[in-house]
Amino acid sequence: MAKICCPCGVCIPDISDHQSFKGYILSDKQLFPFYDFADEMIESSHADKEELCMTFRREVGGGYIRMKRIYQCFECGRLLIEDENGEFTVFVPEGHDDTRVLDFSEGKRSGIVKRKPMAR
Repeated sequence: MAKICCPCGVCIPDISDHQSFKGYILSDKQLFPFYDFADEMIESSHADKEELCMTFRREVGGGYIRMKRIYQCFECGRLLIEDENGEFTVFVPEGHDDTRVLDFSEGKRSGIVKRKPMAR
């Protein structure tokens, strides 16, 4: 997907990862299946860990676990949330004008501790 257009007229690009205006929503119904699937991958005795990682990434997002994409217009602040058909429902913020609600840069919030990579 290259871009999503907000009703205000701004086109939101979706051409790379790690964007401050893009995110994913995991419904409460999918939370424990997500945890169970992660546990299954972690506890697996499969020798090819790279294959397990790719299976996890493939199945989380569009396979076994369904995450919906969410974008925030950087001009008007509207949230565009993907529905089951790949279309977007638009929500207008009330009471604030924060156009960066999806931007959780590392260390931005208090109490976040940067973890060291696990030994392989």
